[in-house]
Amino acid sequence: MSQEEAKWESIINDLKNGNNEVLRIFFEKHSRYCISRLTKENQCTKADAEDIFVESIMNLREKLVAGTVDKVMNERSYLYKTCYNMFLVRYRNQKKVNSLSDEITRFYYDSEYQSEETKAMTNELMKITMSAWEHLTEKCRDILHFFYVDKLRMEEISHLMELSNADVAKSTKSRCYKKFMEKAMELKEAESIPSKK
Repeated sequence: MSQEEAKWESIINDLKNGNNEVLRIFFEKHSRYCISRLTKENQCTKADAEDIFVESIMNLREKLVAGTVDKVMNERSYLYKTCYNMFLVRYRNQKKVNSLSDEITRFYYDSEYQSEETKAMTNELMKITMSAWEHLTEKCRDILHFFYVDKLRMEEISHLMELSNADVAKSTKSRCYKKFMEKAMELKEAESIPSKK
């Protein structure tokens, strides 16, 4: 076994045993480079770039633990390539997600002056939202509630939910929000398709 293979075998064993120190090292070594490239070359906001980078670290961890990746020859290139692919997926879906997100946001600004048609649409979207919410795991509902309703900081959420740190909480929140929006879009599209008799 080569020195490089032994290094990655040790890293994988550490991760499987719950020792995530190497992830902190990867973060410190490569976050500035990856986040800077995403923001400068791809018109990605800094906040989104930070989210994406954390997700790329968690993605690498999952692949190493699952055995779908056993070593990485160039950590920086691998992480940036993962970040770029994640950015492209977000960019492609952003318009659809934003469109539905705007509609869902209107739920909380109902008015007595709405027309009957608008009220009917609001009620329909409320049903879709509640149904999408019920499809989430309890963990996802909790983290979204803590962040969007209770307005807790990520450090507080990570402590309450017994997550390892604020970055993990942030990544988990992003994944849960994405699942929620995707399910809501799926349900909305299904509602718009006439049923066959």
